[in-house]
Amino acid sequence: MIRIIVSGFCSTEQKGKSDILKNALYIGLGIVALIGIVSLVMQDPNIMLTLSGLVTVICLILAGVFSGATGSGDQNRANFHTETKKQRHERTGMAMIFVLIGLPNLFTAILAYVYIT
Repeated sequence: MIRIIVSGFCSTEQKGKSDILKNALYIGLGIVALIGIVSLVMQDPNIMLTLSGLVTVICLILAGVFSGATGSGDQNRANFHTETKKQRHERTGMAMIFVLIGLPNLFTAILAYVYIT
């Protein structure tokens, strides 16, 4: 399912790599804005901390899965020898996209934590 959502977002034929990474950062900032609006409407800063932290954790887990960090050494070696260079770059590019989506949420969660305590 993630591949379907991200596949149109990752096509490098129409956009350069920097445009894709900028869009990922903008998506992260958009998520932060939505969480901020919900937090302001509910008048509860704990919502901002909780939701931003949740988005950060989910994005970092997905980035780890796509980068291959969750596999064993034997599994990573097998993947390296069976996938093409293009597939490897696509996989690590998707990991970078998830990191950039989670980064603004991480900063927001840290700021919310400092504000609350």
